[in-house]
Amino acid sequence: MKNDIYIEKANRLLLPVIGISAVALTLLMVIRNGFLGGLEFGVVVGGLYAIIWYVMKKSTKTYLSAYVVPLIFLLGVYLNILKNGGSSYVLFEFSMITMFCLLYADKKAFNTVAFIQDNLYLVSQYVFGVKMLGNTANAFVPIVHFFLLIVIQLLGTTIIRWIRSSEETILQSQQAALKTIELIQQSGEALEEEVKNLEESTENAGNKSAKVTQAIGEIQKGAEVQAAQMVEVNHSVNGITGKVKSTVEFCDHLSEVSQELEQVTKDNLSEIHNIEGNIQSINQDMIEAKSTVEEFTVSMAEVIQVLAEIKQISGQINLLALNASIEAARAGDAGNGFAVVAEQVRVLSEQTKGTTDEIEKVIEKAQSKIGDITKVVESGEKRSEEGQEIIATMYQKFEQMVSDFQSIGHDIKKEHEQVGEIFTLIQEVEENVDGVTAITEEYVAASEEVTTLQFEQQEDIKCLSDVSRRINEQSLALFEVAKTE
Repeated sequence: MKNDIYIEKANRLLLPVIGISAVALTLLMVIRNGFLGGLEFGVVVGGLYAIIWYVMKKSTKTYLSAYVVPLIFLLGVYLNILKNGGSSYVLFEFSMITMFCLLYADKKAFNTVAFIQDNLYLVSQYVFGVKMLGNTANAFVPIVHFFLLIVIQLLGTTIIRWIRSSEETILQSQQAALKTIELIQQSGEALEEEVKNLEESTENAGNKSAKVTQAIGEIQKGAEVQAAQMVEVNHSVNGITGKVKSTVEFCDHLSEVSQELEQVTKDNLSEIHNIEGNIQSINQDMIEAKSTVEEFTVSMAEVIQVLAEIKQISGQINLLALNASIEAARAGDAGNGFAVVAEQVRVLSEQTKGTTDEIEKVIEKAQSKIGDITKVVESGEKRSEEGQEIIATMYQKFEQMVSDFQSIGHDIKKEHEQVGEIFTLIQEVEENVDGVTAITEEYVAASEEVTTLQFEQQEDIKCLSDVSRRINEQSLALFEVAKTE
């Protein structure tokens, strides 16, 4: 990731540097070899520049530019050496190649190009001779050139290491000082952009800080409203607590009433059981009375039959007395006594008939009364049976009532337990509401402190922004000095 950033930054500087180098070398060739020689050299360098520009624009891989561009420029330098010879600008060209590698700050690319440089230089010495490279028969010139090339390469390696070490130190110090700002610090040449990013991040932090301050103010207002609501909730909880207490007391009273009703129902159930026994006894007595009345009715019928026989006998006696009177009359004075007896017998017979008729009437009246008694007994028996059924139904209903009262008592007990649990929970809620109210008040106080700290932080951010601007100005001045040097 860091190497990619280095290469991207270097590629943005490479084309202008190559262009400036090409113009400088062309002017140097014009001064040394004349206008035509310089023009010929400029055409060659311009062609190389076009090739380099095409590679950099068309290549999507930054590492391809890092390796291919310096090699193309190096090839152009050696073609120029082979064509024109001389040593007045050879070291300058080698320095330009090394500078391109230093722009990338990539040790691997630098070492690769340096290795190619060294070998091409040595091969050129042995193949083309000292004169072409050094423009003299003295071997001291190419040796010095090669020695200077090695020195430049070693110096480049040292510079690369120093750049890497310095950049790591700068990155670590900036990350430790600015935790909330993400900077793009990947090379020493990116200092200006990093300072700008620092300033932008500082402004963003100030804006966010203002938003945070505003949000904290809103939260503080909400906390105050919440505290007021907690007070109202506390009052409501107290009211609910009183109602729950009343509910608990009502449940206790209802449980007592239910137990009393259950006991009364059990007592009534016992009384109904006794009444049921009495009705059964009455029913049994009515059955026995009905049986006695029926027997009495049969006896009265027998009496009536006996009376009928007595009336029949009385009629016969009356007839016999009449016959006796007739016979006594025929007998004259001798039959007078018999006639008196016969008359007395007839009178007794008439009295017997009258008494029998009266007895029969009394018996008929008694039979009528007995019939009424029989109807009453039958009606009483029927009503007794109906009463037994009603008592049985009432007994079942009272048993159901006892069961219902027991179930109600059980439910009331459960409700009492649940209401007790609710009462306990409400007490806990009341305690928690008190705790939340206290925490809310503490939070309001803390929010005020945070708001104060936010204002102080904004002042610090403004100071940091001023420092960032000064750093930016100093870095720009440093870049200008570096470019000048």
